[in-house]
Amino acid sequence: MNTPFSVHIVTAMEWILGFWTGIYCLMFFVFGFYGALHLDVSRTISSLGVAVLMGALTVALLLIGQALRSGRRWAWKASWGVGAVVMLFGGWVVIDPHYAKVHSTDDYFGIIVGPFLMLCALIGFVLMAVPQTRRHFTDQ
Repeated sequence: MNTPFSVHIVTAMEWILGFWTGIYCLMFFVFGFYGALHLDVSRTISSLGVAVLMGALTVALLLIGQALRSGRRWAWKASWGVGAVVMLFGGWVVIDPHYAKVHSTDDYFGIIVGPFLMLCALIGFVLMAVPQTRRHFTDQ
């Protein structure tokens, strides 16, 4: 049975998001080592902790994307979970600057990124709910 086009789109979106989080993972590693150079323990621990979490998310996104492409049944459910996490993160990025006590210029970056992430998650939800996609993962 041929893989539906919607699965390829969701796989591509997950891989793009995985590479994006991978770049952020590297950025936070650099911030952590920068904090270590300046003997700032709190910056080092927090940056390296976020880097580890972003790295785990990167690996999960890339593995789920590959499993979706190869037609694994568990990947369909995991893709729904990843979509929910991306939707919640997008909402948090939009709402967070409104409750900040001190504002900086990059606080409002989330007003652009948040709706984009939520739109991508919504597109992924719709594409994973399409009947031929469900049929592809349940008929195996």
